[in-house]
Amino acid sequence: LKILCTIHYSDIDKISVVNKKLSSLNLKLENNSNNKVLLKDFIYNNFERGKRLVKGRELYRDHGNVKVISSTTTGPMGYYTESNYSLKGNDFVYSIDGANAGYISLYKPQEVFITDHAGVISIKEEYVKKYGRLAISLFLQDYFIKQRTTGTQPTFLLKNNLNLILDLNKLGALSEVVTDELLL
Repeated sequence: LKILCTIHYSDIDKISVVNKKLSSLNLKLENNSNNKVLLKDFIYNNFERGKRLVKGRELYRDHGNVKVISSTTTGPMGYYTESNYSLKGNDFVYSIDGANAGYISLYKPQEVFITDHAGVISIKEEYVKKYGRLAISLFLQDYFIKQRTTGTQPTFLLKNNLNLILDLNKLGALSEVVTDELLL
């Protein structure tokens, strides 16, 4: 997961504690897998592909102030003058194709331009409140990466995975140790 924020050195201790707790939770999960939901019931909306943008170098020249989000997971690929999606607090951006297919990036609510190499899923508010954005993003990214097609270019299409069965016990255990407090 590429989180588009900075982790301070003081958070390294938190991360090591999280890793230790995750290891101990694996035992709990092996015998507790009766709380499952389909991906299509976990989300309330999706934006499968944005729009192709072929403006080239103009994106890198302060052409606008709207972030352009593509399959890169390290931040926006540039800026543009118009948006095609308004991100909200329960929106998760995922890469559709390329080496990063299935990876999830978290952005703050804002107007953005989503290219045809990225998509957005909106998670139902009840799940975001219960489990937190960071835990959900790590959880879904693990599922998405395992479901991507391989070949000349890895691809993850949400429409082909709406019947994916999610084990909420794993998400619950993950949310006990990975909290949104790690997001800065």
